[in-house]
Amino acid sequence: MKLQIREKDADMTCTVQADIVIAADGPNSAIRQKYLPKIRRDYVGYVAWRGVVPVARVKDSTRSVFVNRVTVHRMPVQKDGHCLVYTIPGEHGSLEPDERMLNFVWYTSVDADPLDEIMEDGVNKGHRHHYIVPSGHVRKDIWKKQLQKARDMTTLPEPFLEVLNQIRNPFIQVLTEFCSPRAVFEDGRVLLIGDGLSLYRPHTAFSGTQAAFHALMVERYLSGEVGLDDYEDKVVRYARLHWSQARMWGCFYQHGMLAAPTIVAALYHLLVGRMNLFRSWTGGEKPLLRGTDTARD
Repeated sequence: MKLQIREKDADMTCTVQADIVIAADGPNSAIRQKYLPKIRRDYVGYVAWRGVVPVARVKDSTRSVFVNRVTVHRMPVQKDGHCLVYTIPGEHGSLEPDERMLNFVWYTSVDADPLDEIMEDGVNKGHRHHYIVPSGHVRKDIWKKQLQKARDMTTLPEPFLEVLNQIRNPFIQVLTEFCSPRAVFEDGRVLLIGDGLSLYRPHTAFSGTQAAFHALMVERYLSGEVGLDDYEDKVVRYARLHWSQARMWGCFYQHGMLAAPTIVAALYHLLVGRMNLFRSWTGGEKPLLRGTDTARD
């Protein structure tokens, strides 16, 4: 197979010969777009206001709320969404208690129209980001408005509010998702994997595991341990199963248990899960849902 590769930075184009192409080029995959042009990132209706704060910058009582756990708070008003805070390594990966960071995330529902203003770059005027406004580029008036909203609310617990007020360099992430129906093209010479195949909402923290599962399956396919049809069946099933799971949890956290989007997402995930159990049972394999060793087994 001949590939034409263009290097944007060097403004160069070259042609190479390849036996196989592993398309791990992320959620904006150009290779997926070539074969599945209708599969695109869909906005799920909410954004994440994010930032990190050194633990040394907050009170001991606040630090104790978030140490060694992921702490989630759901707002009683649906559009106000939900917050979570958890501890991450500090600068240079330090795990020392006084050097670690608190990672703050606040998901709020935002209609499509206001996104243009929220996603406008605060440094490069007129530039509109598609998915992430990076740290240092959030408009000051937009962040000030969000801070004031949090301070005016009576439903955001004090430890969350303290961390939010300490954020110096916020960034904003638009939540999107998709799930491709196919993973194999050109008779097995082009394989779509990872976020290029399926983009999950972040609530299950499973995108990295999906990529690892796909990598193990690629190794099994290239070694001849599994056939092409079996390979595609497993990676697509795995992707759809965990995509539907992440969507269900996202709807639950953002809309509530009894909201229509949550019920629909839960029923769909239940259907996909039962189909997976049946396929696994008839194929003599372990179920794929949140498995850690299913690729090898």
